Amino acid sequence: YKETRRSHPLCAEGISIEEAVRRERELLAPVREYADFVLDTTAFSTSKLRSELLTLFGGGDTRQALNVSVMSFGFKNGLPLEADLVFDVRFLPNPFYDEFLKPLTGKDDAVGEYIMASPESAEFLSRLEDFLAFILDQFERRSRDNIVIGVGCTGGQHRSVFFAEKIGEFLEKAGYIHTVNHNDIWRGGQR
Repeated sequence: YKETRRSHPLCAEGISIEEAVRRERELLAPVREYADFVLDTTAFSTSKLRSELLTLFGGGDTRQALNVSVMSFGFKNGLPLEADLVFDVRFLPNPFYDEFLKPLTGKDDAVGEYIMASPESAEFLSRLEDFLAFILDQFERRSRDNIVIGVGCTGGQHRSVFFAEKIGEFLEKAGYIHTVNHNDIWRGGQR
């Protein structure tokens, strides 16, 4: 209760947390007699408690499916506040400056071919997939149940959309529950 900065339900004016916990144990003693499992959570973090509960009641699997949300966005419209990880792809060739590609999006094959014609794009994608394989595994091991990945370019129409889709393909192959959304794909008024 001290760590969460919440008061114990049995705390009244002048009663310490320790006294409230002692009183709680007294009140729950009859229930404890019927318990199949008793956990001393004194030294447990919330992550450790979750892991123990999943071990006891989750069929032995301490890992829960990680839900991954991927979103493309344009930096000119602001960072998505909900993003846990943000990847900036503005260093890659920009299809916006090609008159044929300008009205298209990162979902169009011609835009993808333009972006991937750059050796840096292929290297970035390879390194990104390796990084995601590592970091998502770490999040799962820490009992995270969801993560939001943002991919940004200048306007949110070409490069970020393309790489968000590529991350979605990677997540599909890796077996993650995921969604891919494009926040700013049509902000430029095309289509």
